[in-house]
This record gives sequence, structure tokens and C-alpha cells, in this order.
Amino acid sequence: MTKQQFLDLVFTTEDQFQAAAMRYINNNYPQTRKLCFHVPNESASSDLMRMKLAAKGVVPGIPDIVFVSPVFGLELKLPNGTQSPAQKIIQEQWTKAGVPYYICYTQQEFLSILENILT
Repeated sequence: MTKQQFLDLVFTTEDQFQAAAMRYINNNYPQTRKLCFHVPNESASSDLMRMKLAAKGVVPGIPDIVFVSPVFGLELKLPNGTQSPAQKIIQEQWTKAGVPYYICYTQQEFLSILENILT
């Protein structure tokens, strides 16, 4: 996927934005393959599932995409999106620990962050 193709996409959900973002990363930054990933941290549909996920170490609020080299997190939002309280806590903790944490509300913000960090 080219930069222009990515910019031309229209997203109606954050899931679409995230899937396209991962496709863009994999196509344009192959050196990061296997060094960035999505943490399946979506809301559980039942109390039992929430308990199982918590027992496995799922932490609410982790950014949508986590890079391990270089280390940083990307939270993807639609232009009208807002962070959950858990996401705000994680952002504060990561920032305090010196781990870069970015929120992208547009494709251009996403591209700009990648270009600044990965090139």
C-alpha cells in the first residue's frame, strides 16, 4: 500500500484504521515486521471473559500498536475519538517511564510519526 493509497482511505471504525495501519507498516517498513504488534485488548463480552483475560495479563488501556524496536506505542483514534480512562492512565505511566506514546487521529498524523521515528 502506498502512502497515497493509505491517505485516500476513509475509515468509519477504529478497527479499519488499525488494520490499514498495520498493512501500511508491513508494506513500507518491513524491518519492523515481528517487532510491532496489536495487543488484543478489546472489551470482553462477559465477566468470565474479563476474568480470564485479566488472569492472562491483559492490561486495559494498552495502545493499539506496540513497537518493541524502537520502543513506542501508537493509539489510533478516529477524529472524534477520545481516550478511555484506562488509556489515559497507561499514557501517563508510559510517558513517566520514558516510553514514547502517541495518539493518532488522522492518517497524516500516523504517517508523520512513523516517518520521524522509523526513517
